[in-house]
Amino acid sequence: MFDDKRSHEEPWLIFSGDFLFVGSIGRPDLLGEEEQIKSTFSTLNTFPDYSEIYPGHGAGSLCGKAIGARDSSTVGYEKKYNASLVEKPETEWIQNLMQDMPPAPPYFSVMKKVNVEGPKIFGDTLPGTRPLPASIAIQKQQEGAVIVDFRSKESFADAHIPGSINIPLSQVVSTWAGWLLNYDQPLILVLDSPNQLNEVVTMLIRVGFDDILGYLENGINSWEFPLESFSLIHEKDFAQLPHQVVTIDVRSQGEWQDKPLKNAIHIPLGQLSQKIEKIPNDKPIYTICRGGYRAAVAASILQKAGIKDVHAVVS
Repeated sequence: MFDDKRSHEEPWLIFSGDFLFVGSIGRPDLLGEEEQIKSTFSTLNTFPDYSEIYPGHGAGSLCGKAIGARDSSTVGYEKKYNASLVEKPETEWIQNLMQDMPPAPPYFSVMKKVNVEGPKIFGDTLPGTRPLPASIAIQKQQEGAVIVDFRSKESFADAHIPGSINIPLSQVVSTWAGWLLNYDQPLILVLDSPNQLNEVVTMLIRVGFDDILGYLENGINSWEFPLESFSLIHEKDFAQLPHQVVTIDVRSQGEWQDKPLKNAIHIPLGQLSQKIEKIPNDKPIYTICRGGYRAAVAASILQKAGIKDVHAVVS
């Protein structure tokens, strides 16, 4: 972007998107190694050091590692202090960049394809706007659809449809949907209110989930079939439990390394479905994170997999 009142040739600021972050750069396993190297050591050098950069992601994003918490930087500052901008032999540079890189969720590859080919055009009506009676919802579930419950963890724990997954409505719905749901399975939504429908559907579409059959008509109270539940236990009460339990810590790798939990099995939430076989099921299972959101989601995944004696630790 140029400040036309002062210069038409020298850029004032750069929206660096998924390429250059504060203190880091984008992961080459998504953008392509050849293009990433070219952008890093050729294209970036065409910009003045004083040009401000505004990345598309900040601290905590899975699009890079060790991204700084600041919203912006400058090209010159990053050239001087960003370790990923130090030129090295190609193999060494890629190896150093990928070391300790957070795992890429499945939806990254889908989004890469969508970004290249363009998104699907829906017209005037979003998918998933059809209300489904319980009789139709259970039929579709038996045919392979996945029921995703966006109610709070408290409401879900109290009563939910067997085989459903809980992703409580929040700003991170898109992220966890991309980690936990399969693109080849249609979805049925359970909401607190139909007023949430557009918000939920929009977040699902953003990560490529557009095969949405509809939402449960009149909510969970309309379900005419057996329900399941699990208990939420406060972390203070959890600390008093005997040792004859299995604890599954579903925090990220970084959180675990910073503060490991003694006697717990560490499986990041996004990998839990693929590692169910590693979990012993001859004792009560308690899922834990750093607040309760991910623990409740994990409990729903374990119950869906057929493990019944499950409890989620909350703060």
